[in-house]
Amino acid sequence: PQASWWGLLGRKYVAAGSAFLHGGESFVQGRYALAEAMRRAGVLPGKAVLLPAFHCRVIIEPVLYLGAQPCFYPVMADLRPDFSALSVLVSECEMPVAAMVMTHYFGFPNDIDEAERFCAAHGIVLIEDCAHALYGRAGKRLLGTVGSYATASIWKFLPSRDGGLLLDNSGGQITHRSAQP
Repeated sequence: PQASWWGLLGRKYVAAGSAFLHGGESFVQGRYALAEAMRRAGVLPGKAVLLPAFHCRVIIEPVLYLGAQPCFYPVMADLRPDFSALSVLVSECEMPVAAMVMTHYFGFPNDIDEAERFCAAHGIVLIEDCAHALYGRAGKRLLGTVGSYATASIWKFLPSRDGGLLLDNSGGQITHRSAQP
C-alpha cells in the first residue's frame, strides 16, 4: 500500500504535537477566528474583554468590532499574567467581563493552569491565543485544549499565505451567545 503524508505523521505524533492538527474551524485569518471565539464567548456591547498589555493590534480589533470594551491586564517580566492585578482589574472594570485572552508568546506555554482557575473563579471564558504556538505543551496538556476556545494562525507555521483555526473546546457549555453585529 502507498503511504500518504497523513500516514507518515502517524496518529501518535499528531496527538503529541498540536491540538489544531485534529481539526478545528478554518478562517481566512487568525484574527477572524479570534473574533468568532469572542462572539461565542458572549463578547458584545456592554461587556469587557481582558487582554494582555503586551500585544499587537490584531488582538484588540475583534473586541472593538464586537462593540465591547478592551481591558488590558499587566504581564510580568516572563510574560505571564499578573493574576493579583487581574483580580483588581476585574472588580474595577466598568463593564462585566465576558472573556480573557491569554497569549502563548513566541511558542512558549503560558500559565494555563492558573488562568483556568482564575477564569473559573470569576465566571470568565478563557480564550487561548496560540497565534505563535501552533505546537506545544504545558506539562501534559496540549496548548489550545485548556481554554473554552483557542485560535491559531496557520501561516506563521506552515507554508501558506494566510489561514486561521478556531478550536471550540466548550462542548456546548457556553450559554452566552451574541447576535452577529
